[in-house]
Amino acid sequence: GSLLSSVGGVVGYNNGGPIENCTFEGSVSNSDRGNAVGGVVGENSGTVKNCTFKDGNVSVSGSPLSYVGGVVGENSGTVKNCSNTGMVSVSGIGMGGSAGGVVGQNANGIVESCYNTGTVTGTGTSAGGVVGENSGTVENCYNTGKVNGGDYAGGVVGKNNSSTVENCSNTGTVSGSNNAGGVVGEKESGTVENCYNTGKVSGEGSVGGVVGENS
Repeated sequence: GSLLSSVGGVVGYNNGGPIENCTFEGSVSNSDRGNAVGGVVGENSGTVKNCTFKDGNVSVSGSPLSYVGGVVGENSGTVKNCSNTGMVSVSGIGMGGSAGGVVGQNANGIVESCYNTGTVTGTGTSAGGVVGENSGTVENCYNTGKVNGGDYAGGVVGKNNSSTVENCSNTGTVSGSNNAGGVVGEKESGTVENCYNTGKVSGEGSVGGVVGENS
């Protein structure tokens, strides 16, 4: 993979292939610098479909530049019809990392028809109920889990970089140490459309029912 290490409950690095109908229950963790950690797949450039991370814990502690997701750590392919019911926990990794209920970082990939019900906790990073940081497309996804902490905290996407979030919703509680939004914590251009939030949102910076900060 493109990162120093890729760790997944089922597959570490999926280089273009299909991974379908997988369920992993347990714990997945790593502490290397610059790594992708996912409950099912660490790093994906192929297709991950109909996969679930169930009732476990995906965690990284003290590791900068890490991408951590309930199903996929870093995605440049397609993640479809996937879900997470476990906990995603990131602590002390500093700026440049991201934590998401389904995908940690979506790097020019597609995340569609996915949902998260687990708690996502991040410090000093982007934290999102479905995707931590998005540079691709997130559509038809929803979150009901709690999203805690993060410089950018969003019910669906923590930070959106010139990308698309559409037909998504959040009903979970979102709390951030800086910018927090019911759907997107921080939107640096890009599009957020046909999305809604009914969860409580709180933060110490820019706070919005749908988008925390729009720049």
